[in-house]
Amino acid sequence: MKRFFSFILASAMILSLLPSALTSMALESRTDAAEEIRLASDETEYLSGTYSNGISWHLNLDTYHLTVTGSGDIPDDEDDWSGKRVETAFIGEGITSLKEGMFQNYASLTYIQLPQSLKKIGNSALYGTNITGIQLPYGLTEIGSKAFYGCTKLTSITLPHTVTTIGDSAFYHTGISSMTFPDSVTSLGSSVLAHTKHLRSVKLPSGLEELPSSFFQGCEVLRTVILPDTVTSIG
Repeated sequence: MKRFFSFILASAMILSLLPSALTSMALESRTDAAEEIRLASDETEYLSGTYSNGISWHLNLDTYHLTVTGSGDIPDDEDDWSGKRVETAFIGEGITSLKEGMFQNYASLTYIQLPQSLKKIGNSALYGTNITGIQLPYGLTEIGSKAFYGCTKLTSITLPHTVTTIGDSAFYHTGISSMTFPDSVTSLGSSVLAHTKHLRSVKLPSGLEELPSSFFQGCEVLRTVILPDTVTSIG
């Protein structure tokens, strides 16, 4: 009889422990599954490399975000990310120029963040992109020829009072509706605002002596142009 009661007691104790054991196993199972999901979600594809002067770049192939970090001018090296889709770009502090044609015809590019250290936007650097806005840093001195050519989604832009040089066709066929050139500008190329279909008003810099050729060609809705008294020739 004692053996029988001992067996019953032992069985009851085992049964009482089963729920907590099963619960613990279930929790461990869920934790393992969560860990697998987290690891799977972290399996992001990247492409990265370094320019000849040590500036590095990093392209997220899932989000199409390009990051460029380092210091100095971006050299005219061949880009290993050339031809890859880029939708947004971050240019890190310390970078002083965007090289010629850097994002030329990257229609997928809609946003770029520029550093305060930037001094120059190279020729055709953002040619044909679909950026909708851009903040040019104070300290920028040069905007190259065709830098924003064909950026039809770009509807407004503010030029900092440090810009001195703007190349030929820099804002040709953009979506800009008004433009004020700061008095710091001493060199303007030809056709800078040509075929900017929505352009309505422009203020040119004081001290300008000659309006370059074809500057407003094809600007069909242009209504207001403020010229300084120093202008003696219109190209």
